[in-house]
Amino acid sequence: FITYVLGKNRLQKECELHAEKQHSPVFQAVQGIAKDQAEAERVIHGWMMELRKKENQFLENHTDISEINSVLRDRSKT
Repeated sequence: FITYVLGKNRLQKECELHAEKQHSPVFQAVQGIAKDQAEAERVIHGWMMELRKKENQFLENHTDISEINSVLRDRSKT
């Protein structure tokens, strides 16, 4: 039962995130120039994967926690 509830909550959260994503200005802009929704989702997924890859590279190159915290603080100000 717990697994069912957790799975249901996770699925619901993913659906909510998907719905929010579709109403975001970035998604709508990409969808406006994409051939279809699937292409728009592929483009945005590609961007997200690229961002994740860059973050991982940064974390590999900067192991000092104070340096990482400094960058995160700077990033949150923008």
